[in-house]
Amino acid sequence: MRFRIATTADKDVELFVQADVGAGQSTLAGENVESVRLLRYTYFSGLGVNMWLHPQFAIGGRLGIRGEAIRGDAPVHTLRSDAGIHVLAVF
Repeated sequence: MRFRIATTADKDVELFVQADVGAGQSTLAGENVESVRLLRYTYFSGLGVNMWLHPQFAIGGRLGIRGEAIRGDAPVHTLRSDAGIHVLAVF
């Protein structure tokens, strides 16, 4: 989800906050191994900016923190910085 928190007077540039969450599961199995079910959770939180080059076309970027937790026999949790650029088209 993205929420605009500030925009310039001419509405060409906007600052937004973004938050994403996800959940899923997978099962690992092999011939000589018991099947293992893993639960996976991911999340992202950060800020971004869009620059509208046309009323229907923007380029932008974001910077934030991404995390992932895997629950199973050996739980794992990772946390890292994350950055990206994007192109947005509205039709």
